[in-house]
Amino acid sequence: MPAANSSALSVRPDLVGTAAGLAAAMRIGGGALIASIAGLFLADSAPALFSMMLVSAIFALLAALYAALLDRRQPVD
Repeated sequence: MPAANSSALSVRPDLVGTAAGLAAAMRIGGGALIASIAGLFLADSAPALFSMMLVSAIFALLAALYAALLDRRQPVD
């Protein structure tokens, strides 16, 4: 997470506090969303737990690939 924080904070130096707060809120909100969805589906089911972990990992991989694609499209100043 330190690399994500430094990337979020380096975009606009004049808005560092806002970027830090927004990044933390997104991280906490995402965790709460995943936890609440997991609580709905994972009463006593190990395969459901595995499925939830797999879906979360796939979403994380897709987000990382999308970020890499956006990074390649950005012109270097």
